[in-house]
Amino acid sequence: MNRNDRFVNFILACIPGVGYMYNGLLLKGLELLGIFIMAPVILDFAALDELTPVIMVPLWFYGFFDTFNVARRREAGEVIQDRGFILGNNRAFNGQLQDNSMKFIGILLIILGILSLTNRILRTMNLMFIVKSYLIPIFFILLGIYIIFKDKINGSINK
Repeated sequence: MNRNDRFVNFILACIPGVGYMYNGLLLKGLELLGIFIMAPVILDFAALDELTPVIMVPLWFYGFFDTFNVARRREAGEVIQDRGFILGNNRAFNGQLQDNSMKFIGILLIILGILSLTNRILRTMNLMFIVKSYLIPIFFILLGIYIIFKDKINGSINK
């Protein structure tokens, strides 16, 4: 790989998935690009937009640095199979997902649904208002009662 190819690889690696496509991994590149485009939309729709940077930053770094790894391996003469993240390993692209991929997608959807429901419920309940208004005063009252009656409680336990 000459110096020009390395520079082009660097520039294209900055766009998630495009570096993979440049290195001949079309399926992996399209999947990463699709995940990178759809994840913020899905998370926003599920009211989990706070998780967007938590998912997108590691995903971008993975794609960026793995693109260089793929280019180095390709430069060394290694034949690299185009295996996607979701569409599975060691299969021809025939439109069917493998069982493991389907289970992973199912688990991911369940977790996403639970997080979304929890987030919506907690936003509706205004949890901080409840904590400030009720739980902290109750805690102070119980702590005061414990401090006042600590000796009586400990004395009855020791007898």
